Amino acid sequence: MWASITVITIYNGFVVWLIERPAHPELRGSMLHQIGVMLWLSFNTLFSLQGGKLHSNLSRMSVVVWLFVALVVIQTYTANLTSMLTVQRLEPAVTSVEELLKSNAAVGYCSGSYLEKYLVDVLRFPRANVKHYGSAEEYAQGFDKKEIAAAFIGTPLAKIFLAKYCKKFMQAGPTYNIGGFGFAFPRGSPLLASINEALLKVSENGTLVQLENKFIRQDKQCQDKDDEIHSLSPNGFRALFIITGGTSTIALIIYIFLYS
Repeated sequence: MWASITVITIYNGFVVWLIERPAHPELRGSMLHQIGVMLWLSFNTLFSLQGGKLHSNLSRMSVVVWLFVALVVIQTYTANLTSMLTVQRLEPAVTSVEELLKSNAAVGYCSGSYLEKYLVDVLRFPRANVKHYGSAEEYAQGFDKKEIAAAFIGTPLAKIFLAKYCKKFMQAGPTYNIGGFGFAFPRGSPLLASINEALLKVSENGTLVQLENKFIRQDKQCQDKDDEIHSLSPNGFRALFIITGGTSTIALIIYIFLYS
């Protein structure tokens, strides 16, 4: 985008410099001087040769169109920068268990999980405020229907849930280490040593992380979360660049045809 603006600005400045050169002695001189003046004129047309100082209608036509395009580009950049600086970030509505208890809010947990007993007996949620859900979709529906204010989910399901609904929900508060998953073998099983060795190996060599990244993929919209405010590209201004470049080219052709 910046390269496109630079090129079209220098080109328009060159056209104005060439057309106005016969009427302005300060635009003539050595080659190095003329190149410097032309580059300076490219970015200072509005201030250096405005109003009556432009002697040719051809240069006036080129400058007016370019100034209109420049105004649009500047306003767009300003709006885009403002959006980048003021974009709203997702913040949790509740940040602690204490807030949930004080507000008598309902919370969710996974059906068949040990979390129900933990929520009631340890965290002291009223049993009537504890609701069970069976899938990530049901959790999302519970939030959307205002049935629950928070959900207590086991780490594996929580990762799947957040990967799919990262734009609507986020993790808040502490992580509770209250249990986990294990493998049970008969006493004296010869598989125990091999399983322990295998689990240790996949944990140390990064295989677990690779598997998690492979099977718990973020939704495509979530992958673009950080790109909600896109950088400006020449594609959105292509028509304007063509118009101002075409206008300057027409002015240049007419000038060459009239004075050649």
